[in-house]
Amino acid sequence: MSLSEFVRDAKRLVVLTGAGCSTESGIPDYRSPGGAWTRHKPIQYSAFVRSAEVRRFYWARSFRGWPRFEAARPNRAHRALAELESRGSVHQLITQNVDDLHQEAGSRAVVQLHGRNRLVVCLDCGAEFPRVAIQEELAELNRDWLANAP
Repeated sequence: MSLSEFVRDAKRLVVLTGAGCSTESGIPDYRSPGGAWTRHKPIQYSAFVRSAEVRRFYWARSFRGWPRFEAARPNRAHRALAELESRGSVHQLITQNVDDLHQEAGSRAVVQLHGRNRLVVCLDCGAEFPRVAIQEELAELNRDWLANAP
């Protein structure tokens, strides 16, 4: 049986995607040789909430990497999965990706295992902010810091 026959005949598919789904969109595979995993250890949530220094490090690194994520657009794989969902073939899409490209392509039944990087949640009050707004604040902080640096 071919993949297309399997998909055609399935009643309720659950699809699991990972980094490879978004590489064509310009987002590098985190765990491939030379990927960020080999250069940077991931920051654990417990360390992030416990330490202001860890949060500063996280946001500095994230600030530099954000433009690549912001520029990314859904590719053929994202659009094909959204189309399969719209036809009723895909019941649920589970992704390890944080880029929201499945949703941009039109998928609605999406679970993002590792969260989302286009939305920031305040640790104090739980308010949600678009990442673009946070990026602008970080840029302003950086300009202020550079202007006042010795």
